[in-house]
Amino acid sequence: MTWHCPKCGNVVLENAGFCAYCGTPIRIVQPVEIRRSGLPVAGGILQIISACICVIVATISMAILATSSYSYYYYYYSPWGFWFVGAFGLIGFAFGLVGGILTLRRKYFETALIGASLVMISGLISVTAWGALPYSGFVFALFGIPTIILSALSLIFIAASKMEFA
Repeated sequence: MTWHCPKCGNVVLENAGFCAYCGTPIRIVQPVEIRRSGLPVAGGILQIISACICVIVATISMAILATSSYSYYYYYYSPWGFWFVGAFGLIGFAFGLVGGILTLRRKYFETALIGASLVMISGLISVTAWGALPYSGFVFALFGIPTIILSALSLIFIAASKMEFA
């Protein structure tokens, strides 16, 4: 590899401590290699799995909403709870999928964290639906708890591998 003097631009020998032409001290800095771990891969996969759980919750919520227009739910409970859970499930899926793919590619650290955070929020909303929506709330909690756990692990893995992102 050829080295050049930063002052005069002449070629400098590889092990030289100074430039032979102008006498400028030369300090050759070797590039630092960043160790690659498996944390971003694990975080990205966990984030994509939890995003897929979010879309399952959204589908169940929208199916309940679509099939219960004249039933017990419609007359005694507001359908807005199902819309809310379904909408956040879809938002969590979209951002979680994008964030998971970006994590696997080790690009856009902040966007990957936002995606994992929105998946976790979607899981928290699903769990809170347990008490607010009778009968079907248990199903939302059943899917919400794994979503929270997987997205929390994903957040930890992504945050721990910040130096590996471009």
